[in-house]
Amino acid sequence: MACKFKKAVHCLHRGFSIHRVPGVLWFGISLALWACTYSFSGFFPAQLRKTYVPVFENQTNRYGLEEVATQAFIQAITEDGRLRIVPESQAALRIEGTITSYTREPFEYDATGKVISYKVTIQAELGFYNIPEGKYYLEKRTYSGWSTYDVDTETEEDAIRKAMKDLVDNSLRVLFLKEF
Repeated sequence: MACKFKKAVHCLHRGFSIHRVPGVLWFGISLALWACTYSFSGFFPAQLRKTYVPVFENQTNRYGLEEVATQAFIQAITEDGRLRIVPESQAALRIEGTITSYTREPFEYDATGKVISYKVTIQAELGFYNIPEGKYYLEKRTYSGWSTYDVDTETEEDAIRKAMKDLVDNSLRVLFLKEF
């Protein structure tokens, strides 16, 4: 039994030097650290990172959604850091948007049938226009976002902001994953 074990160790030692372990280990650690610090921003065209966000159009009856949408995009882009907000004259990418739908409907009821929460859904048609090339980088399409709010602890405006953030996140995810 001991002899077979010795042969296995001897074969392992002959095929793989124990002295190579530190080099392999350092390579693995280096690869892991590189992967942790790598950003997907490298996949988005550098020439399109200067972005302009004009005030969106609002085709709904809900007043003020165009301002909420515009501010939500500016805030998300600023926080994300892959794009940079610039004046129209310096921009290479223009985000064009029209809010096409707004709904608020009961989401939850209590035992007596009273509404205790509502669901807010917002839809917008968005396009990402490549200004230097004079064509859409990402064609116009419909995106949506939604949120709920508890009538006792939140307001409809809270849900509108959260639904708009959901819509913005969904559209930016598609934009940044376009190349895949």
